Amino acid sequence: MEHDLEAPTGIRRRLQPNNEHCWLTGLSDETQILMGIDGEELVCIRFNASGGVIGIDEREGGRKQLLAQWASEVITKPATIYIGEFEVPERDIALRQFPNEYQEFLDSPWAFDVPERSHYAVLINDWRERDRFVMVWNGEHWCCSDGLVHA
Repeated sequence: MEHDLEAPTGIRRRLQPNNEHCWLTGLSDETQILMGIDGEELVCIRFNASGGVIGIDEREGGRKQLLAQWASEVITKPATIYIGEFEVPERDIALRQFPNEYQEFLDSPWAFDVPERSHYAVLINDWRERDRFVMVWNGEHWCCSDGLVHA
């Protein structure tokens, strides 16, 4: 299936597998792989060594057993991957620098009153200092620089 993908920003993020939220990471030769369940479908996103998206494959059957079976065919080595920010617009799958609420503030700070602006400025500064990011896969998952979900 063809997808209209946004180009990576150049910043690569470390991402590890997450059993609770049903995504897997690994390698297949020089290709980095992110696989998971999205509703009733399985999704496999392939990234080049630089962390840019090079393709997406989909299969029906949104169950863990089928994901594990497909992953055994695609992933030759389970591993942490290093990928750029991306978004799959027709699915709620993305890797972003900020959570939606922070991005809304950054896009329109004048829409917030002065105390809220101060509050968000502190939160965003802390977010940046901790090198956090958001993995969006069936909801927003706040990650730390170690590539694990922490909130």
